[in-house]
Amino acid sequence: MPFVKPFRKRRRSTNKAESLGAQIIGDRIARTKKKRKVGDEGTADDALDVTADGYVPADQSEKIFKYARELQDDEEKDAGDAEEDEDPADAGEGDDDDEEDVELEYSDTMSMKSQFTDLCSMPDIDGELDPEDERILNDMMPTSFVQTRNLADMILEKIREKEEKKAKQDREDARSEAGSETGSRSGPKFDPKVTKVYKAVGTMLSKYRSGRIPKALKLLPHMQDWEELLLLTRPHNWTPHAMYQATRIFASNLNERMAQRFYQAVLLPSVRSWMKETKHMPPHYFMAIRKAIFKQKAFIRGFLLPLVEEQDCGLREAMVVGSVLQKTSIKVVNAAVAMAKMALMPYSGATSLFLRVFFDKRYQLPLGCIDAIVQHFGSQLQHNPSSTYQLPVLWHQCLLTFLQRYKNELTPDQIYLINKVINKHNHYLISSEIRRELMPIMQRLAKDKDKAAKTGKSKGKGN
Repeated sequence: MPFVKPFRKRRRSTNKAESLGAQIIGDRIARTKKKRKVGDEGTADDALDVTADGYVPADQSEKIFKYARELQDDEEKDAGDAEEDEDPADAGEGDDDDEEDVELEYSDTMSMKSQFTDLCSMPDIDGELDPEDERILNDMMPTSFVQTRNLADMILEKIREKEEKKAKQDREDARSEAGSETGSRSGPKFDPKVTKVYKAVGTMLSKYRSGRIPKALKLLPHMQDWEELLLLTRPHNWTPHAMYQATRIFASNLNERMAQRFYQAVLLPSVRSWMKETKHMPPHYFMAIRKAIFKQKAFIRGFLLPLVEEQDCGLREAMVVGSVLQKTSIKVVNAAVAMAKMALMPYSGATSLFLRVFFDKRYQLPLGCIDAIVQHFGSQLQHNPSSTYQLPVLWHQCLLTFLQRYKNELTPDQIYLINKVINKHNHYLISSEIRRELMPIMQRLAKDKDKAAKTGKSKGKGN
């Protein structure tokens, strides 16, 4: 179907068209305009009367010329006053300004510094600035937009701040230790209110089961004489629940050295006394020991090694602490130090148990630690030369675990020493397993020895 353009009605003009004759006569005759009314903003002289020929009358032309001459005289007078106020040195700059009064376009590569210097070099309009305003302006306007600090400067500054912070912490620790030593000798005297508060805290902790902890206990690690104030609370009377909460607070707020003193003076005696009295370990003491490992160096020096050194650690206590160590991750360095220290101590059942726990973690031990452990097992030849003396099963189990984990890292001398110890102190079940672990290494050493002997003989014949 073809497209049909819709019909639209044209609107009729309201103004009637003039005839052709009227238009011709109208173009020949000039029409007069209405005169502007005189208002508040103008005067009667401002209105111009134009004749039919398009000229201004003579009287009005004279008024116009008179007004123009007055304006010209005023401008010349202002220009003369401005020249008198200017200095002679600045007289020559006016021409340059007139010549250089051109709008410039800056490229993106142009330095912003040049634009700021052009703005700063503009003449002062209102006179000199106040000293305070000038200082503020200088602070807000940088002298250079070029970066003066590089990455090396920032790294050196951070290292310097860290060293200063560490030196300050060491000075504070030394000062606190000196204060605690002098205070323990002279007996620090506290305010009666402080003494009363911490005695009340001790009474509350002796009955604590759950709930909020007194704020005085939370503030205790931040005080200089925290050990003396802690003794006022009588920690030996605390419940296991209170000991767990206190261990959390002190382990997270004290440094390694202070935490070690807390573990050795408070946590370890409390755990051992509870185990001797009740013959079991409450779960809160178990969690407290686990929280104490948060500071690993402090735990090893303040809890684990003193426990082994006392030589009266029962196997029950060692099994509980060993289960905590087994479930917790410890750094290789700290574990190696602990094993080396325990290997140099006199033998006890707890030593074998703790060493076996560390062996099962399969650390990559340094050679010095391995040598100390081998000497620990070889010392039984000197202390117990008689073959009738029977070593405990824990000792044989510990030696078997050690060989299963580190037999490939032993030297020939160390292997011969261990073989000699096994032949001297034999166990009817475990020693056969130990010999089975050593057999491949012994055969390899024998083959290497035979090869060395054959090569030596061949060289002797050749000579």
